[in-house]
Amino acid sequence: MSRAQAQPPHPTGRLIRMPDAIATTGLSQATINRLVRRGEFPPKVRLSAGAIGWWESEVEAWKASRQRCHSSGPSAPGGGRRPAPG
Repeated sequence: MSRAQAQPPHPTGRLIRMPDAIATTGLSQATINRLVRRGEFPPKVRLSAGAIGWWESEVEAWKASRQRCHSSGPSAPGGGRRPAPG
């Protein structure tokens, strides 16, 4: 088997750095790093000795896979709060 066949296909397109990952996901750097460690966010791509990034297409696919919040959740008026004792 040739080396090209043994390697998984790489995404194509743009590589984004941490500031872009933060801006596009709305997550903090600490949260992104924690999700990467847990395997819950696309893996980092080493760009150089001191630079990492992500394939934009993988981050976009990750965003698309997130579950939408329902209107009965904590962000809905009165949602997620217990009534005051009374």
